Amino acid sequence: TVGARSCVENTDTVLITVNNFIPGAIAIDQTICDGGNPAAFTSTTPTGDGAFTYKWYESLDGTVFTEIVGAVAETYDPAALTVDTWFKRAVTSTLNGNTCTEETNAVRVWVINFAPGTIGVDQTICEGTVPATFTGTAPSGDGVFTYSWESSPDSAVWIPVGGAFSSTYTAPALAADTWYRRIVTSTLNLQSCSQMTPPVKVTVNNLDPQSIAADQWICEGITPLAFISVTPT
Repeated sequence: TVGARSCVENTDTVLITVNNFIPGAIAIDQTICDGGNPAAFTSTTPTGDGAFTYKWYESLDGTVFTEIVGAVAETYDPAALTVDTWFKRAVTSTLNGNTCTEETNAVRVWVINFAPGTIGVDQTICEGTVPATFTGTAPSGDGVFTYSWESSPDSAVWIPVGGAFSSTYTAPALAADTWYRRIVTSTLNLQSCSQMTPPVKVTVNNLDPQSIAADQWICEGITPLAFISVTPT
């Protein structure tokens, strides 16, 4: 504006490019047994502007995440786990030298941790008698527990005990040494894991008293002959 006269001119234009992208998603929550290897996480591929690069993060509480060194692919296959662990993926889009980063959802891998408990101590019984009921300690940890029992004549070959589905078990009368153990199954999120208690041995004291021989007829006042004995085994 000079005096009462105004003139208008425009500068050259500048373009502000907005890097628009969607980081995709990873799926899904899993439940595994202690020490198991989770399935590789499936991926919905990112879409939108730029060239994509990846980093993966893990967490033991779902809040504080740390970077997984070397995990830079679109998908990730975790190693074996012993505790619940959360995972998420960070997607970086690079466009015209500018980088933008967004994160996917987090997924949780539930690890079923439990202790199967015990079923008591070894016993020794007489042949043909019933052992004391196996009790011991209850299982503890994750999930809902169910039970089955096995017996063995040699602690090597194990045979299911029909109808034994309680936490305790009373064996029938025994004529030979027998081992027993309890299988504890923990179910969480429709996933089941089984562990066995330490076995206990029922030692059966087998004894054959053998015999003495034989019937005798004697006159009154006469000393019988010594009884012949077959040594017990």
